[in-house]
Amino acid sequence: MKKKIIKKKYPKWIMAFIFSFSFGVYIGCLNKQKKSSNSGFNLEKENIKIFFSPNGGAREAIISEIKNAKSDIYIFAYAFNCPKIYQALLNAHSQGVKIYTFIDKSQMNIPRSLSQKLFEISDECYTNTSKIKIQHIKSMIIDSKVVITGSFNFTIPAEERNAENLLIINSEDLAIHYQNNWENYIRNFRYAKPVSRTFFKEKKAA
Repeated sequence: MKKKIIKKKYPKWIMAFIFSFSFGVYIGCLNKQKKSSNSGFNLEKENIKIFFSPNGGAREAIISEIKNAKSDIYIFAYAFNCPKIYQALLNAHSQGVKIYTFIDKSQMNIPRSLSQKLFEISDECYTNTSKIKIQHIKSMIIDSKVVITGSFNFTIPAEERNAENLLIINSEDLAIHYQNNWENYIRNFRYAKPVSRTFFKEKKAA
């Protein structure tokens, strides 16, 4: 004689709890899988400084990092008209630091601008081709280990009047990513083209 199987019924709130808990564990596992397959990397242990404008110290922080440069500075700029940052770059260049600049083509039409002086002290200068509408990255890579990035333009309004943010991250791993991005733009002439250091002088003579 077969035994009768008695199905135990649980209160609805217990069933709801079990379902919610199981679903939560499932979603957590999925998220963990997504994170593990991400090509990024963890910056939790890196040295990160953050600044906000206006008047939050971003400009002075940039100048401080430039003063500590030993070998090279790569500059992505949309606009450049900050005399203090220019002076820091000029001083670094006079001490043997190599400077490489990739700036938006809109700056090429501004006479007597600091962009002109920046080009004159740069070891290599580039601007974007028609394949890139705007060169809108605002970053510096210093000595292949410090990355300066954010919305902060290298301008006076960025420090004194605008709402901006700036990150200074001491990370060789991150610097490699930014350096590779630089190479991708610069060595692929579809995106960037070299510009003479004396471009503005030649334009004025013409």
